[in-house]
Amino acid sequence: MQFPPFKGFGPSDAMKQLSQWVNQPTITNAIKEAAQKIGITDTSPLANVQEMLRNAGRWVESVVEPWTKSGASELRPGINGTGEWFHSRWTSPRLPTRSASLTALLQSNFTDGHAIDSQLAKELMAATGASDAIVAPNVPIALLLVSKALHEADIASEVILPRSSCVRLPNSASLGGVHVRSVLDASGVRVEEIGSSADCRPEDYRGAVTHAKQLLVLASPQSVDDAREAGLARVREVGGLACEIALDGCIHDLPSIGSGVRALSRRWEDGPDLIVVPGQFLLSGPECGIVLGKRDVIATIRKSAEEWGMMCDHVTAAILCHVLQNTHNHDQWLQTPTGAALTTSIENLENRARRISVQADVSEHIDRLEVHRQAFKLGTGMWQGIRLESAVLRIYPQNKSPSAFADELVRRKIPVWCNVHTEYLEIVMRSIDPSEDAILVESLLKPQDGTENSPPSDAT
Repeated sequence: MQFPPFKGFGPSDAMKQLSQWVNQPTITNAIKEAAQKIGITDTSPLANVQEMLRNAGRWVESVVEPWTKSGASELRPGINGTGEWFHSRWTSPRLPTRSASLTALLQSNFTDGHAIDSQLAKELMAATGASDAIVAPNVPIALLLVSKALHEADIASEVILPRSSCVRLPNSASLGGVHVRSVLDASGVRVEEIGSSADCRPEDYRGAVTHAKQLLVLASPQSVDDAREAGLARVREVGGLACEIALDGCIHDLPSIGSGVRALSRRWEDGPDLIVVPGQFLLSGPECGIVLGKRDVIATIRKSAEEWGMMCDHVTAAILCHVLQNTHNHDQWLQTPTGAALTTSIENLENRARRISVQADVSEHIDRLEVHRQAFKLGTGMWQGIRLESAVLRIYPQNKSPSAFADELVRRKIPVWCNVHTEYLEIVMRSIDPSEDAILVESLLKPQDGTENSPPSDAT
């Protein structure tokens, strides 16, 4: 029996058409006759099938709806004035908001997973310089996949892990992240930790890396390790493999962060065979774990990934593909929320802070506002040691404590998060999008958002 072609824009339309198609009398009779031939006498009414299809259509609409809504700000958790850019509160929603093209991409590839996976691999190779790539649901699963696949293929029977790389990997299901050592232990591979929590000396690498069936696992950003190059050189000398967990992976150079972030395409110069990158953070994409590397090694890992069901879902792949297509060009990446926040000049941030200060200074809730410069960490965990200078707007409340004023800002329809000190609040301008400046001014002028009947705040 040949199915009629579905004519519609997306999967929800296809579900509706399928429901109508199932209701045709000729189809009903054909299904009943087929059921009787194979011995099924108690067939479920086709009305139940129609209801199931309608529910499926509604589910698809609910999944796609956030990307089709014009008010993308409704997806955001509020205004981030804390300065911690890579905190779990902010990483997930920081996607480019070209919802129309994203929706079209999702719908056109909804039922053709192989097509979107193939396109994504091409985009990743073009953007990173890797020979091949696969994508897992998150970074812990990506590392588990790498170590377990190489171990079972008898390519790497042992992992050499510098203690400075014993970090926690980002995972939305675990607030504190997942420890690297826990993931490696779960893969069944033997793990040898070397060096100290600060660094490894060249002799540590020479003593531990001794044969070809070893995998050296490094993590970045990390504390300064002068012997890192010696470790990679030692791996090449014995014919082993090296895998870098690049939490600071980016497709463009970013000199403004710490000692500077090198683009992924240039990280192969150091000699890693594999690089594991989170899709969130500097790539500005969805949560996932991207494994980049040499074609033969990735082929081994892909075989295991498909066998164990460790590949990311097609919707995540479609979103990541869309992000890469719209950030491959450096100027495009600078327009993403992440790119703009990390590259905006300090002078620009100070000008914005002064404008907000002038507009909000008339508020009866504020005693005074000040603009300062200060360096802030980009996030928790591995980002804690990396700081970036920002303009800071200090707010001294009138007749109430800074904590009470901060509570009122958070209770607004669009909450404003900020750092609270003994005498003042501070808003870190680098973590605020320019489109949010007007909302911030409105929040400072009327922090309670019209809730005059709220319980009185504690006075200083």
